[in-house]
Amino acid sequence: MNIQSKVFDVTGWVTMAPGVQRRIIADGEKVMVVEIHVEAGASIKMHQHPHEQISHLKVGHGVYMVDGVDVALEEGESVVVPSNTPHSFVGVERCEILDVFSPPREDFRA
Repeated sequence: MNIQSKVFDVTGWVTMAPGVQRRIIADGEKVMVVEIHVEAGASIKMHQHPHEQISHLKVGHGVYMVDGVDVALEEGESVVVPSNTPHSFVGVERCEILDVFSPPREDFRA
């Protein structure tokens, strides 16, 4: 078995919007894992992308709007956002999110 691994520097935080920061914590050929911190009241504006996305809320409480439907998430819950589906997020309280993207987000690598 041939196993390749990479060790990532997870200190590279990027500000996405006021009160919203992200960093790549794993980046593979077909999948990317991103940690996102959202302060209480901060938001990620409505957007869409060709990547399938799974968001897992590690800490906090927030509301996704996915294709016009509000999806409230508590700690430990996840939501799947299909490719090219409009979505946004608001942190009701401080949130820590793990986002998984397939394929990886080239725009996040820049």
